[in-house]
Amino acid sequence: MRSTRTAVRALAAPLAVALAVAGCGDLTGSSAGEPGPAAANAAAVSPERDAVLTRPLAGEQPLLPPDPQQLAQYLTVAEDVVRDRAESPARVAAAGWAAQHAYRALHSRPEWQRTVLAALPAPYRKLARHQLRAGEALAKLVSKPATTMPAWRIVEPEPAANLRRYYAAGERRFGVPWEVLAAINLVETRMGRIVGYSTAGARGPMQFMPATWRAYGRGDIDDAHDSILAAARYLAANGGADGTSAGLRRAVRRYNNSEHYVTGVLQYAAVLRADERAYASFHAWQVYYRTRAGDAVLRVGYSSRTTPPAKQWLAEHPEARVRYF
Repeated sequence: MRSTRTAVRALAAPLAVALAVAGCGDLTGSSAGEPGPAAANAAAVSPERDAVLTRPLAGEQPLLPPDPQQLAQYLTVAEDVVRDRAESPARVAAAGWAAQHAYRALHSRPEWQRTVLAALPAPYRKLARHQLRAGEALAKLVSKPATTMPAWRIVEPEPAANLRRYYAAGERRFGVPWEVLAAINLVETRMGRIVGYSTAGARGPMQFMPATWRAYGRGDIDDAHDSILAAARYLAANGGADGTSAGLRRAVRRYNNSEHYVTGVLQYAAVLRADERAYASFHAWQVYYRTRAGDAVLRVGYSSRTTPPAKQWLAEHPEARVRYF
């Protein structure tokens, strides 16, 4: 089991969030985490929230305030919306995009991280540390940005509630924590958003190599339910269900033989373990792709059977070029 190098390049840093989350009102049928510090007020007219959400709701990349203290406030507002059950799914997803755009920007401004973290409310500070560690670890998986665009399709993932049930089934049947299954799904394909045109390498939402699928798969490699259960089966067979952190780390390393990968997956799993409501945000993460010509955000509808030069493609699609401030 391994991830494709191209997929890791795309997922090596914290990503932004897509605009649509189907079925993410109550993701589990039970509590999905407590509201954030400012989420006690039901979704009301709020200039602060509207300032954060207007651009992503319109399908435009968020623009962040060019000051670390203001960025901390921006991120706090976005995280509050994610946890406010009175907010609509579209606004929650837009807030997730804004938050993840902010986390990604913090990787380009490491000198801001201490100031921003100190200014966040304590619950969000803990989650932000996990996310920054995950992004930093995954970024180390790829030494050089790509020179070409990927031969991928970007599609809508299955509804969040469906995937949550599949993760729960994997945990129930094989003893692998649902948070780890979700984190692997997130890192590998952004929960099914990335579909590669090639069938020679890793395939499906959980990125199985053909030989590994023959040993652990049941059903359709491209089906989210079947792929997630196969991942749980594989992880359990490699020590991921023995109840120890060492066993889980060993199993995730078998999934991808990199300590950076293990750290990234387990840090994202720690976010979900600390606050399950973060799943509503993770489910909507958009695909960002690193190239030498600049980073690109690949929205649903991107489709290329070839690998055109990144510089040329970005010149032809300026709306996809990532900018923060």
